[in-house]
Amino acid sequence: MQSGIGVKNINSSGSVDKMQSFFTRLNYILLDRYLLTATFRTDGASIFAKNHKWGYFPSMALAWNMGEEDFIKNLQTPISMLKWRVSYGQTGNSTGLGNSAYAASSAGDAWNNLDKSKVTGVFPARLANPDLKWETTTEFNLGLDVAFYEGKIMGSFEFYNRIISDLLNYKPLNSYHDISRVIANIGKTQSKGFEATINTKNISTKNFRWATDFTFSTYKDRWLERTSDWKPTVYMNDKDPLRPIYSFRADHILQMGEAPPSSQSYLVPGQIVLKDLDGYLRDEYGDPVVENGRFVRTDGPDNTIDEADMQLIGTTDPGFIAGLSNRFWWKNIDFSFDMNGLFNRIMQDPNYLTWGACADGIGQFGYNGLRILDKRWTPENPSTVYPSSFYGWDNARPGDWFYQKAWFIRLQNVTIGYTLPKTPVLKKLFSSVRIYANANNLFVFTPYTGLDPETDVYSAAYPNARTFTVGIDIRF
Repeated sequence: MQSGIGVKNINSSGSVDKMQSFFTRLNYILLDRYLLTATFRTDGASIFAKNHKWGYFPSMALAWNMGEEDFIKNLQTPISMLKWRVSYGQTGNSTGLGNSAYAASSAGDAWNNLDKSKVTGVFPARLANPDLKWETTTEFNLGLDVAFYEGKIMGSFEFYNRIISDLLNYKPLNSYHDISRVIANIGKTQSKGFEATINTKNISTKNFRWATDFTFSTYKDRWLERTSDWKPTVYMNDKDPLRPIYSFRADHILQMGEAPPSSQSYLVPGQIVLKDLDGYLRDEYGDPVVENGRFVRTDGPDNTIDEADMQLIGTTDPGFIAGLSNRFWWKNIDFSFDMNGLFNRIMQDPNYLTWGACADGIGQFGYNGLRILDKRWTPENPSTVYPSSFYGWDNARPGDWFYQKAWFIRLQNVTIGYTLPKTPVLKKLFSSVRIYANANNLFVFTPYTGLDPETDVYSAAYPNARTFTVGIDIRF
């Protein structure tokens, strides 16, 4: 190796140069081919229990630039970079608790029932948890960075597995306690995901250039462990998603002359018929049978619509997220457009539920409604997907009837600009002068019928604004 030559000839006339070569080579090997980073962090917080005040969080990252190895270079491939990355580490969290982890009392007034005199006293207002400890995030990452043709095509790909244990949150207490909840470590969650970024220089000539950036990400969040005293409903499972959507399954709108199913004998035409999917196994007294703290289901219809018929139908998270940007330069003209989207998701239109369905507001309170009310079910308009305004009365429930596909592709930004030529006069006054115009949120492609699939989280939420801008960028 170069290092052996450098040490062996340290007394020769060229010893200084050879020793310098040794250190350069060592630096090259360590920094350009193999990288190692390690940390160890210790944090303390007085809000935690005495025996759990301190948290210890190690981390380590390794990288191998395989593209610098001779066996890769000798292949004469178009690869200009090939780097593998792997990391593992932990971090602690104590934020958001404030003083809520400490025991506290409050003062208040009460009145004597005998003589009606006022009595001032002190009562417990908040409990401390002697077992409270740090919330810990443990994450494993595996990544790959590649480049081809001297950087004309570049990509970064990363897989991660993140586990958050000893989650800090409020834990409800039994009703016989004076205090209804306490800060506690309530379980463990997992987030798995994949992220990719691809950058390309498609065309690069003297007068014309074209570059593209593409991003993609997907993730799934779920529970790994629950607290030992977790009391789930019959349709919940231990490892459900963190942001689940549970619902009955809707079948159709009951029509005139159609007999309602015996499981929903109370329905009237225009209301939604739900599917009888499951039921409770019952004993001789008609009570549900319990095993291991859970109701036992029949795995078949039982002629009753109850919680046994509810299912996990999805999550509020998207299946994946993608973005695409293109940039063009032709002489002094530049043009770009950006697109992004969320895919494989469902949601309800909160504006329709409030102002379009109007189950009781129109008749009872005189509320205004949306024009879509003209399309709701009536005896004269039976062929519609909009139930009558009485769909939710009494025991009638819509189930998943109002959920709809809500993926979207948004043309987020379009920009065109022109940079003035550098004439002798402009050179004296400015470094550059660019005139530009851009438009934001020009189009949205989606099957969703509400205002905006990205911002419709509550009734009357503002949609993304469409804006147009013209400007001049002057640099001195």
